[in-house]
Amino acid sequence: MQATAILLYAGGAITLLSALVGAVRGRPAALLYAVLGALYLLLARKIQLGRPWARRTVLVLCVIGLALGLLRLAAAGPQGALWSVGSPVVYAVLLFTPPARAWFRRPDPPAGPADPAGPAEPA
Repeated sequence: MQATAILLYAGGAITLLSALVGAVRGRPAALLYAVLGALYLLLARKIQLGRPWARRTVLVLCVIGLALGLLRLAAAGPQGALWSVGSPVVYAVLLFTPPARAWFRRPDPPAGPADPAGPAEPA
């Protein structure tokens, strides 16, 4: 579970960096990359907190990413398509490990210090 969150954090940071570089160069897709990078970071945090909806969302995005990666592989060949096909598989495998499944099945995931949804601690 932690490995999935770390990969999502890294992917979000790289995507946000790409957005910044794209914005400096005047590329119109920069805004899309910024939104995707922020989504990566949000999902990483919610995966860490054990939110089942975040796991389901990542798994749906894995299916979409795998389908797009296979299309890219068929259209352009193996150059560059390995990551497009491999990364969704890695995320899905990590989210289906027994420890990850147990993490998301907990009745009440622990609230982190920065989780506003968590219960307030008595003073």
